Amino acid sequence: MGIALAVAAISEVPTMFLFVEMVRKLKSGTWLKISGGFFVMKILGVFVFTSMAGIYVAHAFQMLGYALFSVASVYYINCLMEEHDKVRGQVYMTMTSTMGAVIGSTIGGAIIDIFGIQAMLMVAVASAVAGAVLVFRTAKSNI
Repeated sequence: MGIALAVAAISEVPTMFLFVEMVRKLKSGTWLKISGGFFVMKILGVFVFTSMAGIYVAHAFQMLGYALFSVASVYYINCLMEEHDKVRGQVYMTMTSTMGAVIGSTIGGAIIDIFGIQAMLMVAVASAVAGAVLVFRTAKSNI
């Protein structure tokens, strides 16, 4: 799993470096929506694949999942907020991401303890799908 996490981390770098070019082609809201789809693909891959090679492939989706979300959300908030509220918008985005990680880890750990890893992965897939649906419905593609 350490190698899988390394694959995920390494795959994030190109997206982060190339995002300025990417946002010239599509607006940050569209990239946010794309990242939601790749979040689902990654966790679905972790749920479905049974080999380590499959897990590595699933973690490579991090490139267009979390990495894309982290940079696209910064651009999105910058375009959405008025000048005097941009810092506040970034703080809210960081705060909600951190709170989501803490709550998700706590609930995920409890689910693993009570029901096992497969149950936690099913909840993770459902959560990713719900998050992607919310992003698709609320993010504005023209921003």
